Amino acid sequence: MASLKSALIAGLLFLLSAAGKAQSDSIPIYKQFPTIPAFKLMRADSSFFMLKDVVKKKKPTIIIIFSPTCSHCQHQAEEITSHMKDLANVTFIFSTLYPVPEMQQYINDYGLDKFPNITVGHDKGYNLGTFYKIGGLPGIFVYDKKGKFITSFETNVMADKLIAAVK
Repeated sequence: MASLKSALIAGLLFLLSAAGKAQSDSIPIYKQFPTIPAFKLMRADSSFFMLKDVVKKKKPTIIIIFSPTCSHCQHQAEEITSHMKDLANVTFIFSTLYPVPEMQQYINDYGLDKFPNITVGHDKGYNLGTFYKIGGLPGIFVYDKKGKFITSFETNVMADKLIAAVK
């Protein structure tokens, strides 16, 4: 009887732990670890940077996963740069899987290099895309001034929503 009781308890514990693991697997990594991830990206000049190294202390950060050929991503760059007066206190990190020449063209097309609060990088291994479980582009991930995750958007977002998210 004691053996049967032990087997039932062990079985119940196994089922509970499996259910707990399944639940944590369904939660995206960025929500399990809601701080700015420690990934390395490559700039157009072939130098590397860690995301955390470009984040400004006491300023919110927005990470944008984009494709240079995506029309939504192009509109997002236009939306951000045209409202930079209201977004000047935000650090932007744009990341793409596309090769550096296409990334550089996107930077040039939207004048991203004219803004000191924008850094653009090539994510050769698509680490950020995997980390954020990107389902649509652009993928936009907003962090507060302490580096804690606030919210995300999948597709282009009007500047007023970004401004409201970082307040």
